Amino acid sequence: MDTKSQLLMAVATSNRGLLTRPEESLGIASLVTQLEGRNPTPAPTGRPDLLDGCWRLLYTTSLDVLGLGRLPGVTLGQVYQ
Repeated sequence: MDTKSQLLMAVATSNRGLLTRPEESLGIASLVTQLEGRNPTPAPTGRPDLLDGCWRLLYTTSLDVLGLGRLPGVTLGQVYQ
């Protein structure tokens, strides 16, 4: 299985990171690092045009987003940017 498929499987049941245990987070971070190393764009931060579109958040380590999902009575739906 390729790295991208492994990453997608690893985050599939994580509820965007809310349900991820620390050891799972380390594995996900490792897969992300592997994918970053295979990026064919030498300076991706200099190519914002490659990010145009609507993106669905599958996983995050952002406490701002994860904190919303931990509030009583708050259900975090799909997150797009």
